[in-house]
Amino acid sequence: MNFAEKKQAYHQLQGQEYLEADKELLLKKSPKSPALRVGVINREKAQCEIVWALLDVASMEEIIANRPAPVKKLTIEEMKDITAETGKLAAHIHKVKTLEEKAEIIAHIKELIKDFPEDMAAVMLKLPESIVPDFVKTAEFIEKLLAVDFLTVKQPELANIARGLKIEAPDYKLATLRPIMEEYRLNLPKVSESHSDQVIDQMNAEKEELEGKVEELESENEDLQEQLEETEAALEETTAELEEEKKSESKADPV
Repeated sequence: MNFAEKKQAYHQLQGQEYLEADKELLLKKSPKSPALRVGVINREKAQCEIVWALLDVASMEEIIANRPAPVKKLTIEEMKDITAETGKLAAHIHKVKTLEEKAEIIAHIKELIKDFPEDMAAVMLKLPESIVPDFVKTAEFIEKLLAVDFLTVKQPELANIARGLKIEAPDYKLATLRPIMEEYRLNLPKVSESHSDQVIDQMNAEKEELEGKVEELESENEDLQEQLEETEAALEETTAELEEEKKSESKADPV
């Protein structure tokens, strides 16, 4: 690359948002380069010097390939439209009946908001993602209902499933529940045996993840409780020491 080509590439490759990526590549290509010792108080100047040095040891294509994909900057109108669309999807998630459909909706929402700032994206995902664990619990009762033999089922078992599925009934007697639950089962979407196995696997995975989160929270709570007890003990000890010092000072002072 001659000087003119280097200068042209240098101007095309400027951008302080690429400082870390360019510096990392230069460190690989030329770890002793003086440009690596440039401070980063001025990111724009530092990136320019890194790029100039990098063009001596790497091609323009290599530098671009090493950089992260550019973040799309959304306009206010685009953000409004996407927010409205994700709101509709989050509302629709209540209406679908299978875990697979709910997961597809969440995947669609994630794709829509992929260019949003991380904090905004996290808030927008909070509602639809919080619904999935609730559905997992519902799906467990659906699996129980699918296995029910209505000729031999006992009232407590059927009543438990009905309550788990939040099915309203005049009363929870077996004679009342049986036709309601039979109709409910007939109206469930038909799934193949292999799909049913997939749903169960997904349910189990969600359950294990939730149990892991509960254990983490319990562990954190225990740690906080221990820290609180240690702090209270230290406070009591300090208070006692201060009281002793006051008593000693009062005895030392002449009346």
